[in-house]
Amino acid sequence: MAPSDPLDPIVARCRAAPDAPHLWVQLLDVALSVGNLRVACAASDHLRDLAVSDWRIELKRAMLLALMGQRRPALDQVAHALDLAQSSFDDHATLGLIYSYCNEAALAEPAFRQALTENPASPTLCYNLAVTLRMTGKFPEALALCATLLRARPDHVDALSLQSELRRQTEDDNHVATLQAQLDGGDLSHRDQIRLRFALAKELEDLKQADAALEQVNLGCELQRRVIAYTVEDDLETLDLIRRSHDARGLASMANGRTTAAPIFLVGLPRTGTTLLERMLTMHSSIGTVGETNAFALELMAEAGRKGRRLDKKTLVEESLTLSPDSLADAYQHAVGADLHPGLRLIDKMPLNYLYLGLIARAMPQATLVFMDRSPMDSIYAMYKSLFANAYPFSYQLEELARYYVHWRALMTHWRDTLGDRLLIVRYEDLISRPEPVLRKALAHCRLAFDERCLNFTRNPIASQTLSAVQVRQPLHRESIGRWRQHAVHLQPAVAILTEAGIPLEWG
Repeated sequence: MAPSDPLDPIVARCRAAPDAPHLWVQLLDVALSVGNLRVACAASDHLRDLAVSDWRIELKRAMLLALMGQRRPALDQVAHALDLAQSSFDDHATLGLIYSYCNEAALAEPAFRQALTENPASPTLCYNLAVTLRMTGKFPEALALCATLLRARPDHVDALSLQSELRRQTEDDNHVATLQAQLDGGDLSHRDQIRLRFALAKELEDLKQADAALEQVNLGCELQRRVIAYTVEDDLETLDLIRRSHDARGLASMANGRTTAAPIFLVGLPRTGTTLLERMLTMHSSIGTVGETNAFALELMAEAGRKGRRLDKKTLVEESLTLSPDSLADAYQHAVGADLHPGLRLIDKMPLNYLYLGLIARAMPQATLVFMDRSPMDSIYAMYKSLFANAYPFSYQLEELARYYVHWRALMTHWRDTLGDRLLIVRYEDLISRPEPVLRKALAHCRLAFDERCLNFTRNPIASQTLSAVQVRQPLHRESIGRWRQHAVHLQPAVAILTEAGIPLEWG
């Protein structure tokens, strides 16, 4: 019988030869490649115990830290590896990936360019550079790289998907036939089928073929839901437990942190305008960003682990209020590398931080909390037609998505009532219609003066790693407001669930 885990054979060899460093380096490599961070940590620690180190191992440790959300330690580790390597350094491909994971696209770009110069025939490097150029807003060059890659590899699904994202398609210039031919013509993996379905849906929507686009979304979502192991009830129970446990009384049991750190936490469901608001705010001379980092969640789990807590969701929710707010705040600040940006208020726009708003408010009393809201059915439709990378598993089935939305809305109402003036609610529709007064209010909430440059967000040079990286560089428009209505019949399962819960389909 085949081993249950691809790591099992190498783990067995390492256990049989604990003093063989080459095996532990191999284990670290394989664990990183399959995303098993627990085993990668164990291998890294064992190599440190063996006093085995060179710049390549140190670079692998930097990759591990980056994957764990430890931005500042990862960047420090990169500097250490480069210092050890000096002129012998030759792994710019890994360096580019680490910088990307650390939300440092401006550093990743030259690393990938150098790697591609050293290995110009590599499809992976060509694609990685194109993705990075998408982040930095260099769309024409990214498209050119996709074209180069597809001439050599016409079946490169990731490049086909990326070129669909990089611009709005037209009747005279699109890839619909190419994408359909790929879907019709081969033995595709589930992953490739899913990516092609969502890419085709995007292009068809660009071409105003709404029904055909939704058909592709439905097919992509159905397949994606089939291949992920997920039970929505677990998430619904967690949302409800947070609401019950982290009420005013529960939060009062946790001491206020003493830190003076004042990050800006921008939360909301994905595809609801958080990236747009982030790009507006980061035009301010006193605001920077760490992007979407899961640092707070990871440090929360790490702090609980140091206390010997079991890390199942229920226990973590119930006992998180017993953690030291100062330790939690300090660990978070270190992880995101706050000291790398002196004089700036840093935005953390991880959407899922809506789960931790109560803890954030207690651990960092000076933190600014902003909730980006959007009309309910527009939110649901925008999430449903998006393919997320290893996140938001509730979004691929309409009934599950609507049920999650109902419980999420109850949690956000709870935070509004519990946190009061600490939480500013910004509606996407208001930001689109009246950007200046909304921005003035948001900046005042951040205890900052208004800056006219925030209105010129299309000139923002900061990289964006989100699904909105292309859209947020365009001028404001109202095209997506009310777009769900063109699919009202097909979205009826979600409509029924929201209606039964007493949630309006749109803002009045």
